[in-house]
Amino acid sequence: MNDKDKNEAIVAELTRSYWMELETVLNYLANSTNLDGVRAEEIKKSLAADLQDE
Repeated sequence: MNDKDKNEAIVAELTRSYWMELETVLNYLANSTNLDGVRAEEIKKSLAADLQDE
């Protein structure tokens, strides 16, 4: 494997990791705004405060 192939493999893995991280963030945001249940509103407010801190 030459340097060009190694670089392409690294970039491919970094790209894959980036999209996985982005998917995680999107899922977190979706789950934090579409809550169900008895304590949903309390949890939503708590998550919103945490998000502001981040």
